[in-house]
Amino acid sequence: RTCHLDGSGPLLGDFGGGYHVGRMALNATVRSDWHPRHRTSLRERILTRFGVPTPQALFGLNLFAQDRSVVASLAYVVNEEAEAGDAVSKGILVRAAETLAETFRDVVSVLDIADNELTVVGTGSLIRCSNLYWQTLNRQVALIAPRMATCRLEQPPVVGLAATGLMHVLGEKAGPAIERLKHTAVPPHAVAPAVPAAP
Repeated sequence: RTCHLDGSGPLLGDFGGGYHVGRMALNATVRSDWHPRHRTSLRERILTRFGVPTPQALFGLNLFAQDRSVVASLAYVVNEEAEAGDAVSKGILVRAAETLAETFRDVVSVLDIADNELTVVGTGSLIRCSNLYWQTLNRQVALIAPRMATCRLEQPPVVGLAATGLMHVLGEKAGPAIERLKHTAVPPHAVAPAVPAAP
């Protein structure tokens, strides 16, 4: 049995994903000047990243018409600020993880497997880079499906594809090449996408 949910693109879908987190970071930046309770270190980080002086200047960049990676890459900024103690950034990651957990709830409900002993494999850049996101997601999974275990993939999915290819080509001799591959994979936040210039 299978159940495929989400996959509706960055604007209509991506519930709890990097683009969702990036959108919330931009929202937080725009309202950071409204009242002291909205203050966040994301403001300066994001304005600097896009080379603009004020949150209002973000409007002219047309960010949502750019490649989706421009907005999604802000998730790494959110995680860095959360790790540095920014409350708004922490709240964004918690809300995003809870949103993804709701999709998980839908999957196990549709398939009627909430009481099964299965392994839930967490993959994706946010799961790999953010301990707060992963811990929040874990707590929600434990509430939704207490008998399920979780597994956090630490390498990007492409490493698994490359390892499969190596096993196909090299057979039993693939072991050392796969180990080398695991230790040389580029972390997702090491390469930042191009930043759009202001018009």
